[in-house]
Amino acid sequence: MRPAASVYPRISALLLAGGRSIRMGRDKAMLDWQGQPLWRHQVEKLIALKPQRLVIACRQEQLLHDQPDLPSGLDWCFDPPGQDLGPLGAIQRVLAGTSDPCWVMAVDLPHLQLARLWSLYQTALRSAQACFFRTSHGLEPLAALYHPRLLPFVEQSIAQGQLAVKAVAHAAIEAGLAQLVVLPSELEPSFHNMNRPEDYAAAA
Repeated sequence: MRPAASVYPRISALLLAGGRSIRMGRDKAMLDWQGQPLWRHQVEKLIALKPQRLVIACRQEQLLHDQPDLPSGLDWCFDPPGQDLGPLGAIQRVLAGTSDPCWVMAVDLPHLQLARLWSLYQTALRSAQACFFRTSHGLEPLAALYHPRLLPFVEQSIAQGQLAVKAVAHAAIEAGLAQLVVLPSELEPSFHNMNRPEDYAAAA
């Protein structure tokens, strides 16, 4: 389900798949999920949104771009050598190259219900340029709708060495450029991410 044309006629999408997966002990992007690598499962969700541009942010040594039978039209955003800015660096590079709002999604949220989230966007969005969800655990910045107008907040945070994505989200909300939507309790389980082996075992 796409956002209503009167809200956002065009949209980009960014999958964050380049994490070091230290707590998991192996690459989360390559975890088996329903018979395929987790990152491919997430890509299929994003393709269903019919984005104008679908970007995969990862490390080149992961070789995700070198796998067989990849969907056509994927763009690749590799971490620059010697630079580790985490998700914020990937968000900065993608927002700098688009005029469209961009749905940003972490690879380790396999249960995310995008159709339901779009419905919430259509209900909540008015004049805001972006949208973030708040669960009972706090604001979730890695399953959210960003907009290029948030780029100055991202660049300032990087320049100051503050790489917490939540800080950018809070700043955008305070500036009136992003809407904060409280997630209905029945959708909270879909925001449970997988950081550790026990999280993966419980989610699979």
